[in-house]
Amino acid sequence: MGPILEEFKNRRNELTDESFDLFNKALFEKKGYKLDKPPYVGITAQGGIGTAEEHQFLLEHYKLDAVGWGSPFLLVPEAVNIDPVSLEKLASAGEKDIERSIVSPLGIPFYNLLNSVSEQKKAERNSSGRPGSICTKGYLRFNTEFSTDNPLCTASREYQEKKIEQLQNLGLSEDKYREEYNRITAKACLCKDLSGSIGINYQIKAESENPLVCPGPNLAFFSKIASLGDMVGHIYGKLNLLVKNNRPHMYLNELKLSILQLTNEFAGSTIEFSASKIEALKNTYNNILEGIDYYKGLVSEIKWEKEYL
Repeated sequence: MGPILEEFKNRRNELTDESFDLFNKALFEKKGYKLDKPPYVGITAQGGIGTAEEHQFLLEHYKLDAVGWGSPFLLVPEAVNIDPVSLEKLASAGEKDIERSIVSPLGIPFYNLLNSVSEQKKAERNSSGRPGSICTKGYLRFNTEFSTDNPLCTASREYQEKKIEQLQNLGLSEDKYREEYNRITAKACLCKDLSGSIGINYQIKAESENPLVCPGPNLAFFSKIASLGDMVGHIYGKLNLLVKNNRPHMYLNELKLSILQLTNEFAGSTIEFSASKIEALKNTYNNILEGIDYYKGLVSEIKWEKEYL
């Protein structure tokens, strides 16, 4: 995040000018007129912020217009619609309880609360030999791998049964079979489970009662269900809601997650990477090294007063 924000700061005028040229061209083509000067371009940032000191540092050092906070507000009932059970699970969650997952039927990784009711119910279905969810809404039916009348959702029971049957005929080793089986059955029903809390809170019977919650990893450092006033007070340094006073700086947390993700790309892999995948991994590796060098320089460049530590 640091090197990216540094580039936005250093090339802000360039961004404004290039954007304005494109904007004016489109405006002239569609409306027949142009502006004399570009409108103000505001730059904001969000991701992993946990203290008022980090908030202020980002504003001052990178000349940002605003800084956003996300996951900590999951512990603010006034701001989000989380059922009581999930709220308690979020409040007690540690770093090992929030993990980058593959549960999305769309194949998009996101952080997931590992002990959510959705995950518990999914584990029960898998253990009973009935993996997959009953697909009632069908918003994510996009997979056309099998010859069915309609596309399937990869979290559905129909898809997973077909996929597991296919897997059984591939003659894989036990370890490889188990790995692929777990990947298939990891998918969660986002159509219903992501709205599960609302179904519980408002007693909507048609909705799932197996809520899925996807907090960012930064939530692990917060453990108090808070009022909106208290969370705002924490953001501006009037009080401290952090459970751990020795929480690493947000940049170190992000760096740790980046290294872990790169490591996981290799761990247990039994396939040969394509040339494009190898190139992508090299780019990730080099970006991490460049980020480390940037942070080393940042530490020596800035006069780290007490409020930035």
